Amino acid sequence: MSFPNNQTGYVISGVCSFVAIAISSYNVFGHLKYYTKPKLQLQIVRILFIVPIYALVSWLSLCFAPVRVYFETIRDCYEAFIIYCFLVLILEYTGGELQCVSAISKKPPLSHPTPLCCLPKLQLNVRFLRMCKQGCIQFVIIKPVMACLSIIMLIAKKWSSVEYQAFMLTIYNISYTLALYALFLFYLATSDLIKGLSPVKKFLAVKCVVFATYYQSLIFLCIPNLTDEEISTLNDFVLCLEMVAFSILHYRSFPWWEFQHGISDTKVVENLQQVTSIRDVVADAVHNFSPGYASYALSGDTGESFNSQTWMVKPTGIDEDMRNDGELLADCDMRVPSTQMIAVPTEEFHSEITSYGVP
Repeated sequence: MSFPNNQTGYVISGVCSFVAIAISSYNVFGHLKYYTKPKLQLQIVRILFIVPIYALVSWLSLCFAPVRVYFETIRDCYEAFIIYCFLVLILEYTGGELQCVSAISKKPPLSHPTPLCCLPKLQLNVRFLRMCKQGCIQFVIIKPVMACLSIIMLIAKKWSSVEYQAFMLTIYNISYTLALYALFLFYLATSDLIKGLSPVKKFLAVKCVVFATYYQSLIFLCIPNLTDEEISTLNDFVLCLEMVAFSILHYRSFPWWEFQHGISDTKVVENLQQVTSIRDVVADAVHNFSPGYASYALSGDTGESFNSQTWMVKPTGIDEDMRNDGELLADCDMRVPSTQMIAVPTEEFHSEITSYGVP
């Protein structure tokens, strides 16, 4: 048994994994303890979890090679999830989806980066935002589907066949490229809006992990005289070492002490439950791929001002309690107790609720 697939390799990789997990766990605990900005920290903590998951899974894959594919399935699925989380985080930094569209719609069309600069420029509007979100969400969907398919093919003893490997690499490369390119375009469109928040450092902290997990394995394929098993072993070992550097990079890019102000929410367990829930992700995926979104996108794409063309949903009747409490939310997805609904333009809706004392 040659290094790193021996006792020495297991110990070195185990120590590195433990160090990476300890650094990331300390940062995660800080965020959960000082959970002062839930919308931001919800996505930040999800991003920070990538290092402990990768470190542990890579070490287990190295030590228990016969069941490596099952461990790597967990790692691959979470990798896709992180790209989506980062896009949502940038959206939150810009003030939310509507604020982001309102800000980028005032900019000139965005040129594609080299070598795709010959493609038509992209209009920065609600269609652009939806395209970026769909580019990331498709990766979140395809990755688990392909992972489950790989397990089925492994059970059927077809996983190592040339046909399936070619099919898997093709689908993965297309999906990876679309997701990373969508994220990069979104970053180019919003980088100036989050200029004071170290966007480059945050972007690299996320993208480096994705690069290390997938494209690194493709590089190892170019090493001559290595079997598939040896390539997987080498990749897992190197990942364990890299996670130490990535944990430090994440600690500096997403520090918990930035949120150590305001009223501290010390309900760490409850905060952790919110982070691990994926209800918001499922709802967002349904929203962005549903046919109903098309009308929403078209209504926001007909004029220079996004807000001036947005249609709100409001109840036909407003009772006295709601007048007094002012509990009306000017949100296109709000839920109201009335069974009769009508659609009204933003200006009319805002002027009406203002008359009830809602600013």
